[in-house]
Amino acid sequence: MRGGHPPSSLLWLVGTLTGLGILLAVASVFLQGGGSSSGISPLALPVFSLQGQRAPQFKAPLLAGDGKTVTPRQFLGKPLLINFWASWCPPCNQEETTLVKAARQYAGRVQFLGVNVTDKDSVEAAQRFDAVYKVGWPTARDMSGSISSMYRVLAIPTTFFVNPDGVVVARVEGPLGADQLAAELNRLIRPTGDG
Repeated sequence: MRGGHPPSSLLWLVGTLTGLGILLAVASVFLQGGGSSSGISPLALPVFSLQGQRAPQFKAPLLAGDGKTVTPRQFLGKPLLINFWASWCPPCNQEETTLVKAARQYAGRVQFLGVNVTDKDSVEAAQRFDAVYKVGWPTARDMSGSISSMYRVLAIPTTFFVNPDGVVVARVEGPLGADQLAAELNRLIRPTGDG
């Protein structure tokens, strides 16, 4: 060290490490936000979350395997919950009882639609899952992953709340608790601003 100044290579190293630390801190904030409404999350950005955009349309075979298909378009005019899941997913199993109870409670007011990520699951396991939980709503089979891709699903479970006009109003990644699910469903059937 000449004249009391550290060598430029040391300054470069300190600057680089400081920059990396800041980058990691910012990334941590984004990742910790998850699907929650607190914190900053890239999933909360309307462009990524699809919030405020029309729900992507698809036509897919039903898990029931009866040759019938399902599309979100057939539920236009009614609030719609779309839940992406797989039978082997512990958080999906964790939230399913909550979804089944809510579907009964909101019957006639909100349509539920499941999307099984069949490209990462088996039809037989998914059908057993539906039978065990006594799922009473249609479930689409996403056999190629294209539906998950259209909805930008990165993790399961992921749930979308779609208003009667077919516009996504909320997206939640991870298992829904009863209180959070009720709040989102109530917001869906009683939009803000409607006294």
